[in-house]
Amino acid sequence: MGAHIVGIAYHLPQNVVTNEELQRENPDWDMVGLARKLGVEARHVAGPTECASDLALVAARDLLAETAIPPED
Repeated sequence: MGAHIVGIAYHLPQNVVTNEELQRENPDWDMVGLARKLGVEARHVAGPTECASDLALVAARDLLAETAIPPED
C-alpha cells in the first residue's frame, strides 16, 4: 500500500480586485501594459480576517466530499 494523489482542490477568496480598480487607486501604474505582458486582468484578494488556512480548510472539505474519502483516513 502506497500513497497516491486522488484529487486536487483549491478555494479562492471571494474578493476580486480588477486592473481598473488598481488603476484608479494607483494612477501612475501601467495596468494595460501589465495585463498585456502578464495576462493578469484581476486577482483574488483575501479579506482582512481571512488567511491561507481558511482557504485550505474549504478546499480540503470540498476535496473530501468529491473523493468520498472520510476525513479520518
